[in-house]
Amino acid sequence: MNADHPSSPDLKVLSDFLDTFDQAALAHARIDLTDDEKRQIGLLARGELSKEHRESLVPLLAGNQNAIELLAELMKGGGEST
Repeated sequence: MNADHPSSPDLKVLSDFLDTFDQAALAHARIDLTDDEKRQIGLLARGELSKEHRESLVPLLAGNQNAIELLAELMKGGGEST
């Protein structure tokens, strides 16, 4: 995958996020996710969230390592939780 041109809109959102928050994301906290947060991240990984809802997840993803790890895991698995 070319980092300048992600192959899907969802990967573009993740790429843009990492470009913006890469260093800040390295130092964020590990806070347990609520069931709703997990559900929202699952929807994001499957590409089923509106732009508004995707943008509303940025603070969570920027501030919680568990959220980033869940998103990465789900994106690798096609958005299906295990």
